[in-house]
Amino acid sequence: MPSPPTGSPISRELVFERTADVVTAAAWATITTAVYVICDPRRIVRYVGSIAGRTLAGRIREHVAARHGARQWTQITVIPLHPTTRLTLVRQSEGLVGRALDPLDNELLPAAPGMPRWVPPHRRT
Repeated sequence: MPSPPTGSPISRELVFERTADVVTAAAWATITTAVYVICDPRRIVRYVGSIAGRTLAGRIREHVAARHGARQWTQITVIPLHPTTRLTLVRQSEGLVGRALDPLDNELLPAAPGMPRWVPPHRRT
């Protein structure tokens, strides 16, 4: 498993990992500010989320406990952000990434500057 990146204001590294490893490996508990993208076994984007001030491992555990579809979530891509990144910037980043990837399981995405309101794929007419 790669070590989570640290030190830069905004990391340029993307970290790819199996979702199960993020939930169980202690190293992932150190990431507290990030945007994450979760895919299924076919690498279809299922969910885009973010964390600020809580652990990535803890948030993924919550998803798995709360969602039936989370069983299909097998791979995670993490875009680590500096721990001091403002919450508004974290949420805007989640909104931009989500709009670009159009996840299947999200119900909402945060607002993104200059972007229209996002509608989940299953609610489009």
